[in-house]
Amino acid sequence: MRCLCPILAAAVVTWPAVAQIDPTHNAPMTVPTPAPGLEWVLLDPLGVWFQVPAGTRLMHRPTSNQPHLLLRDGDDSPAWSLRAEAVPPPAGATGPAMAVLHGNAVLAKADPQSVLHEGTLKVGDRHAHTAWVREEDASGTSVAYGWLALPRSDGQVMLLTAITTPAMLPQARPEIERIFASVRPVDTSESQLLGSIGLAKSESLLKDGLEDKLRRLDGLRRVFRIWQPDPRGGGRELAYGVLEAAIGTASAIRPDLTAATIGDDQHEGLIVTVHLRYAVDPAADRYLDQVMRMWLAFDGSSEQWYLNATRKQHGRQAAETELGIREAASAGAPRPTLTVIRQSSTGERSPFENPVHEGWLPRPLEWLLMDIIDPAESTEYVWAAWDPASGVPRVLMRRDQWSPVPDGTWIVRTWQGMDALPSIARVTRNGAVFIDRPDGTRIEVVDDQRIADLWQSAGLKLN
Repeated sequence: MRCLCPILAAAVVTWPAVAQIDPTHNAPMTVPTPAPGLEWVLLDPLGVWFQVPAGTRLMHRPTSNQPHLLLRDGDDSPAWSLRAEAVPPPAGATGPAMAVLHGNAVLAKADPQSVLHEGTLKVGDRHAHTAWVREEDASGTSVAYGWLALPRSDGQVMLLTAITTPAMLPQARPEIERIFASVRPVDTSESQLLGSIGLAKSESLLKDGLEDKLRRLDGLRRVFRIWQPDPRGGGRELAYGVLEAAIGTASAIRPDLTAATIGDDQHEGLIVTVHLRYAVDPAADRYLDQVMRMWLAFDGSSEQWYLNATRKQHGRQAAETELGIREAASAGAPRPTLTVIRQSSTGERSPFENPVHEGWLPRPLEWLLMDIIDPAESTEYVWAAWDPASGVPRVLMRRDQWSPVPDGTWIVRTWQGMDALPSIARVTRNGAVFIDRPDGTRIEVVDDQRIADLWQSAGLKLN
């Protein structure tokens, strides 16, 4: 199970430079409204966007070792899976997309009678090549493959590979061909430029009246359930959490640290505390308890957080910690600096330090952003945010898109890092009611009694 904020060992890394853009240039990175029943997959680093049926599941996000995206349909018995990756064409190829497609091992060895289709598809100002093949895999099982190969502006080829079975082909092929037809090339340099413009705009809107927005959150308490719904009914409890917000100074998040370590703590701000308990493997009595205490200055200029994660099993415990400090900008350091120190259960420390991006999303607001954003000011936001789910310290790009619903609520789609598929939240004037994540899990606001009933019924330990 992928925790929301795991503490993992890390190394010192640096962030890529982000161009400084005039904040008055209002050209947000707009995500078009998807067709009914579809959702956008945003793969800026791979240079492509496309639409998939709502409910599609994210199975693998691109990593440095495995730089591909893997999706499957959301049914209990999936009809198809889809892999997206960028591949280099053969040296000297005059038609790179065709060369990549014909260089595919399955298509290259396919019997002509097993080739169901070969053709071209106009994608923007480019021509993509497509093919469908029915073939037997190494085990003798019949498999059907569909491909789309699209040349990129950098000379590489974007390759989409769909896999289904001959039995599922009549159902899967029309869905996959609709996905192929929705492909939209994205120029990565233009994407970076528009992203930088969006960062500047989001930062400006966040800082406007920030102190009043934060003070209104004083005394907030919210209980939430994290679970895996079962399409056939019911589901499995994964975790629960309690969020509390109060006004105070930075010293309250870690009283044992000296003023020299945490800096000036005389200024008030908002303290956000989140307690999480994960049922990692209840049958083996494995639980993970996380306590995050986060502080943000009322003017947004500085922040600190302290996270303690304790793994528990049969009375044994192993704790890992993370301390983050973002100092305010000064005359000597016009760009604020973020310092993060992670300490493993063995005492090994992993430091990380770098200047902060424009459009930085403060860590304490990750849980409360939908409580303070006014969609009347803008429905498109772009953020640079800390990635809590990676073993290597890094910053990810986050997009928020607000869409009004006739009942007065809002649907907020959030694309975060390399997830590609959005999390989808229903937001009222009192904040998010639920969030459906691309891996199929759901976060929803409940009360203490509901959590107690659910966990006791499932035979789980509440503490």
